[in-house]
Amino acid sequence: MTKPLPMKIAVLCNTGPHGWLKAGAGSEGDLNFELYKHIAKTAEQGVLDILFFADGVGIKTLGLSDRDQEMVGNSVHFEPTTLLGALSQVTENVGLVATISTTYAHPYHIARQIGSLDFLSKGRAGWNVVTSGSLEEALNFGYVQELDAAVRYRRANEAVDAVFSLWESFEADAFPRNKESRQYFLRNRMKATDHAGEFFKINGPLNMPRPPQGRPIISQAGTSSDGHLMAARTADVMYAKYSTLEGGRTFRNRMNGRLAQFGRAPSELAVLPGFFPIIGSTEAEAKRKYMEIGQFLDDQAGLALIKGFWNIDLSGYDLDAELPEIPALGSFAHGENVDLYRNGRRISIREAFHWLASAYGHLSVVGTPEMVADEMEKWYLEGGADGFNLFLHSLPESLDDFVNEVVPILQKRGLMRTEYGVGTLRERLGAERV
Repeated sequence: MTKPLPMKIAVLCNTGPHGWLKAGAGSEGDLNFELYKHIAKTAEQGVLDILFFADGVGIKTLGLSDRDQEMVGNSVHFEPTTLLGALSQVTENVGLVATISTTYAHPYHIARQIGSLDFLSKGRAGWNVVTSGSLEEALNFGYVQELDAAVRYRRANEAVDAVFSLWESFEADAFPRNKESRQYFLRNRMKATDHAGEFFKINGPLNMPRPPQGRPIISQAGTSSDGHLMAARTADVMYAKYSTLEGGRTFRNRMNGRLAQFGRAPSELAVLPGFFPIIGSTEAEAKRKYMEIGQFLDDQAGLALIKGFWNIDLSGYDLDAELPEIPALGSFAHGENVDLYRNGRRISIREAFHWLASAYGHLSVVGTPEMVADEMEKWYLEGGADGFNLFLHSLPESLDDFVNEVVPILQKRGLMRTEYGVGTLRERLGAERV
């Protein structure tokens, strides 16, 4: 199968919940700017495409006990656009994608934040659109329960449209900045937004020129049908969740059909599944690293993870028994996309929560650099992915290993670029300027 080269690589730069407990790790959790500088510079060393920062506007408990909550080092963290704005000044090429909720942020603010990041980074900004479905977040904004999913997605679609309109407040030639004529901008090249919808009324214009990319990159990670439709209509990049190659092909075909509903071609949406590599110089070393990840996860916390991800209560079950059939995986993922078998047998409950704690249900490869590169190549060339969104268990060490050990293999095989070249993030991703 012919694929456009190179593959696209994003890296989730949030630290894991228990990474700060590892021997030798810093104790600042997700509030260590020097750590993020290291991550960003390493990503550029590896010629990776995107630094992606996930975010929520509340502390999510997922049913954890008080004691287990106290161990979570990424409960508190930087606001994404602030962090990425700072990182824009110590990087030159890597894309900077911030998560902002359409449920609890106004389109005018979003347009200014992401637009400003695009100017600060000289055309490297992106917005990861989320709708914030947790009760913890709802309670922080005066709601007694989380908003209905259908309402959240109607609001999200309207918010994205409003942001797009605000970014188009000025034509590209609206700012002559002519001292002789005393014209900083031309009013006839400016337009009001005049947005009036179900959720927002916005006059406009935005008090900033059109961003360097025209429209900063839009990414989306929704797992519901509503989320998929919104991605098909508005997104350039989709972060997906599936752990089988066949599931990836099925998902890609499903998204191609949805893209067609909006007159878009498959090439207009890059699908990047989450990818969790555990890299060792030998397979045995990689397996040892994998087992170390769950050392801070007790049984109660593991069961809470399963309940949070799959909405099923397995307390009282034998944890080393086979994972029972799950009636519905809810919004976690489509059933055909989830691999619950290892070496021909169904995984145990304990193995299930260990997998969720490490890979969050995404594709995971435990092995040598060559084994990791082989799996990435297979998925990419056989239609399972347009690239990958890296989930890394220990930052910055895991990213260092990936860039130093795996990237050179992929570059040698012609699957990854060896330099960035010129252009904005949108241009480097092959996305059409809007």
